[in-house]
This record gives sequence, structure tokens and C-alpha cells, in this order.
Amino acid sequence: MKETVTVLARTIPEESHKYGWRVCVGGITEANEWRRLYTFPLSKISFRKRDKIEVECERNPQDSRPESRKVSSTKTVGTAEDEEVAARLTPLVTSIARLEANGLTLGVVKPELLDIRIKVNSTKLMDEQTYLNALSENGMAAREKVKLPVEVSYVFRCSSDGSCKCAKKPHDITVIDWEVNELARHVIKNTPEKDVAAKMRYKLLDWLKTRDVYFVMGTHFQYGTWLIGGFFYPPKPDAAQQKLEQ
Repeated sequence: MKETVTVLARTIPEESHKYGWRVCVGGITEANEWRRLYTFPLSKISFRKRDKIEVECERNPQDSRPESRKVSSTKTVGTAEDEEVAARLTPLVTSIARLEANGLTLGVVKPELLDIRIKVNSTKLMDEQTYLNALSENGMAAREKVKLPVEVSYVFRCSSDGSCKCAKKPHDITVIDWEVNELARHVIKNTPEKDVAAKMRYKLLDWLKTRDVYFVMGTHFQYGTWLIGGFFYPPKPDAAQQKLEQ
């Protein structure tokens, strides 16, 4: 079947011994249904968040998650503005508890950000064993790591109405969003090693709190655990209004 999906999440590239470096994509259809699209070769990812992609896809009997689709072809057909995405996401906002109760494995929450955990295992961008050879295809320097050893997780609440356990015990969930990887690469290139974690904390927590934040949540295929697959963080509505009035 053919669908148009607005991209809201691109996960950190993962290496498959059989298929090479692959990326999983999450988004919503024109009918506001969630889709998990997989897997895209890293060299074929030419679209970004908010891009609208037309995909030929089908269910995979090996993946029981209801939102998952296996993609055979794709093309970019447009880009959504922040206002359009926010308007479409607002009625979909829920909690992890409600997603689980409804048998869903992909959805969106508006987090109350409490803390962030950043573990910088290495600040080496170059690696003798892990690199991509085709500079023209992937846009990164030859021999540069695809996946940096920087681990990020958020402590947050996703519901204020008591429907989720996070009302009493906040979630502590790992981020697999490619954007965090790109941020880590940029910070490492431009920041003294001793300041890397602090710089990332400022951008991913302090600065993010000034925005209208949505987390795209999805479950791990093998373990079923929840992961933060993507961010959407337009200006807060009041900030956008103030800008219009100036």
C-alpha cells in the first residue's frame, strides 16, 4: 500500500551484519495514524524531520507491533511547518500508560522534564574500526564514527492526571534520536573535552525547557522497552505569539 508520512523521528544508525548501517523512521500518516518505517539504508536517508515522504509499504509478519511497516520505496513530497505538526500532534498526546493499555507501541507524550543523564564514554570522532567509506553517500568525514559513544536518557513525567506510574515514579528512558548523535558530534568538535557533558546538558535540558517539547516514544523490537525515538520542539505558543506582535 502507498501512504504519505510526516517524519517525526529518525533513530541513531544501527549496524546490521547482513544489511549494513540502517535507520528506523517514525511519523504520522495523513489520517494521523502512527507509522514505524524500517529499515532505511543510511546512504538513502535524504529526508529530515517534518518532511513528508510517500512510501510503498506493507506489514511484516515478523513484527507484531501494530504501527510497523516494511518499506519498499520512498520519495519526498513536501515539508510540514511547525504549526501544522503541532496541530496534528496535540490531539494525539497521551501517556505511556495509556499507550500500553491500548496495545500501542508508538505515540507522543508532552514531557515534564526533570533531569537528564549524559554519559560521555569517548570524545574521539575517529575510529580505526568503525567508519563509513563512502563520503559522497553519507555526508560524514571518512573514518568518522556513525554512532558516537555518548549515552543520553531523560527523567520525566508524561502525565499529570495520575493515569501513569510516572506521577509518583518518574520515567528514566534512553534516547535513540539521531539528532542527539548529531549534537554530540558538533559539541565534541567545538568544545573542550571537559565541557562536553555540560554543553550537551544545557542544550538538551536547560534550553529545551524553553520550547514546547514533544517526545516520540516507541518500543524496542526485541525487548519491548520504551525508548525516546524523536523530539519535536517548536517555540512555545506564547513565545510565537509575542514574536508576531513585535
